[in-house]
Amino acid sequence: MKSSSATSKYALAVLAALASGGLYFFSTGLEGVRPLVWIAPIPVLLISLRLTRSMTFIVAF
Repeated sequence: MKSSSATSKYALAVLAALASGGLYFFSTGLEGVRPLVWIAPIPVLLISLRLTRSMTFIVAF
């Protein structure tokens, strides 16, 4: 059984990927908010400090 620490890391990774994807989604399109493109990678970059290399690779792509 996985510890709660590992489970919370997975939850944070999923949350960071969803936040990054959502920011990128709303930054594109005809009436997108262009500055969100620059902010979109920040959740993944912040969570990458807590994850392993392989998990960071998966979250980033």
